[in-house]
Amino acid sequence: MTEEQITYMAIDLELEQPNNCQNVLDSSVDEAVIIQVGWTVYDVFPDFYSYHTAQYCVKHDFNLSTHIKKLTGLTDADIQNGIPLPVIFDYMRYDFESWDVVNPIREWGFGDIDKFRRELLEQSSIDWPWGFSGCNVKHMYQDMAHVCNLSRNGGLLTCMKRLGITPLQFEGVKKHQAGVDSLNTALFHAHMMQFIRY
Repeated sequence: MTEEQITYMAIDLELEQPNNCQNVLDSSVDEAVIIQVGWTVYDVFPDFYSYHTAQYCVKHDFNLSTHIKKLTGLTDADIQNGIPLPVIFDYMRYDFESWDVVNPIREWGFGDIDKFRRELLEQSSIDWPWGFSGCNVKHMYQDMAHVCNLSRNGGLLTCMKRLGITPLQFEGVKKHQAGVDSLNTALFHAHMMQFIRY
């Protein structure tokens, strides 16, 4: 396999926050719960190319907090009519295997892969194939920012703008949705890889 043929996957989760967090006092849950999973399959060389982006709401029987509804644009019906997490995992594993994706999966920040694994194992006895953590793209950025004397702080969109990367957006979708965020994590990772290479 040549460098140009390596295929990657980036993941993002949206979470309902627990009711002990500021701004989410009307939350129905006592700990953070996955409400949406998104991933993007992509190449970075010679240029960024996204093959596939998927996004699924996770089925739950509770109502979303006002804060999360406003942040994500999701509704109670979106999650009440969602898909069970083990089924979403099967879809993601199918894409991972079908596209011959290299491990580890990319994530912005730390914890999405482990959160997905832990919640899934509470519901199912699957063989988890992806380890305990993904490749932290934010850490890649922070290393580059340190060398280039840039601010190391900020979320995904802030860091993209700092580097002059135009965030990708789905028409009519708010910024905090897992599919869009996985796509932008993929784009950011591609930018980091091209920076390292060239």
